[in-house]
Amino acid sequence: MRAEVAMIPEEKLGLVILSNLHGNVLPVALMYKIFDIYLNAPQRDWSTDMLKVRNTLEEQAKTAEKKAESERVQGTSPSLALDKYAGTFQSDMYGEAKVALENDKLVLRFGPNFTGDLQHWHYDTFRVVWRDPMQGKGFVNFRLNTQAKVETINIENLSEFTRVPEPAKTMTSAKE
Repeated sequence: MRAEVAMIPEEKLGLVILSNLHGNVLPVALMYKIFDIYLNAPQRDWSTDMLKVRNTLEEQAKTAEKKAESERVQGTSPSLALDKYAGTFQSDMYGEAKVALENDKLVLRFGPNFTGDLQHWHYDTFRVVWRDPMQGKGFVNFRLNTQAKVETINIENLSEFTRVPEPAKTMTSAKE
């Protein structure tokens, strides 16, 4: 979902454009078109301009992906067994993220809408392929502490999450 909120206070004008399609530039083009009409500004084809911007960004993304592929270190393995990467992680700003081992593969869940499959990239870096294709791909870096345990994860372009300690195991009495 996307909400475009724009205001021109001097004109006492504000608008909100809601869209349920992530990754499109129509709300921005529509916003500028409405402002142009309201202000009697010269007509401009904002849709074409925004499409050019989107196409440029897509090309930049493809170039960045090719660069990442060329810099990937081949032939590496994760430092730990996959189950050792699983756990709950916390960010003050973004809340909880969980990494789970499912069918011998790692899965990352973050918030209500982000579920991604983790594919080993190199060393302790995994590529996350979000199950919603509109969310694309990214990287998750696991940082180990001196005891070779995962201490934090960094979800590319989002935040670093710190591992939540597992609850202490209590000993049960023989009577139970």
